[in-house]
Amino acid sequence: MAEYHRKILRIPHGSQHPSKRYLTNKQILELFDGEVVIQEKVDGKLTIVDPSEGAAESLPFRQLVMVEDMTGKITVHNHVMKYTNLPLNKRIILDNIIAEETSDGKPKIKFYDPISDLTYAKVTLKNPTLVQIHNVLAVFSLMPSHFGSDFIEGLVLKNREKQLMAKWVNDTFEDKLP
Repeated sequence: MAEYHRKILRIPHGSQHPSKRYLTNKQILELFDGEVVIQEKVDGKLTIVDPSEGAAESLPFRQLVMVEDMTGKITVHNHVMKYTNLPLNKRIILDNIIAEETSDGKPKIKFYDPISDLTYAKVTLKNPTLVQIHNVLAVFSLMPSHFGSDFIEGLVLKNREKQLMAKWVNDTFEDKLP
């Protein structure tokens, strides 16, 4: 899971958090060159579910499911967001991923279409400018939360063809963090 999470750098805008990692302008342009899925980012704890756990069959890869755990049992902080419309089990399924073991022992992660749909839109831009990208993000940052909070924590952006992803974090959310 750490390998998956490490891939999710932030798109810089507004107030920058000094301890967070951000994409360069070149990386932002590469991410947005082609189809990008724009989804709501939620204030939970990213966890992994292995549906094949306990299976006797040994495969060179594992199919995993990424879940945002909203139960509070394993979160590192209290939720800043006040969600009023969470699933009953308080777990939001994000992505199907395949983890293949490489020769150096590090997993290579590929992500596929999500099981549940937090998607606001799929946008396709060819050779976008940074201004165009920031304008698109500004519009989607105003979308209502799927889960009943007054504002969204942010956006998750995925270019599945290039296996690139990033997140855009709402300044209002950053300001409320302890």
